[in-house]
Amino acid sequence: MTNTKTLLLFSGLFILFSCSSNKKYKQDLFSDNVAKICKACYELGEAKDTSAIKPLLTRILDPRISHDIRFKGMSVAECRLGTLKKISNIEALKKDNTYIPDTAAAKFYLNWAVQKGY
Repeated sequence: MTNTKTLLLFSGLFILFSCSSNKKYKQDLFSDNVAKICKACYELGEAKDTSAIKPLLTRILDPRISHDIRFKGMSVAECRLGTLKKISNIEALKKDNTYIPDTAAAKFYLNWAVQKGY
């Protein structure tokens, strides 16, 4: 009986912390720190958190580039579009030039989000 209670307690704590961490990552999407934004995009994409779609679409064409070793050379727009690709399981058309935000992909994911009701 004690093992069952302990298991339920740890399961409840895990769910509580995972929800609060996704909330923190959604707040990080509005940060001024590019590395924080890219990290939040990565974590939300791995979690496939559909509640993050609206914040991801906000400022989607941000051209700032990360100089953090984990996301070196990636723009905020690239991070956000990559996360939307992971969440939707749909790939927009590829663009060769990554230095300019891809407006076609942004419009594609915006239309997808509107159609799905996000």
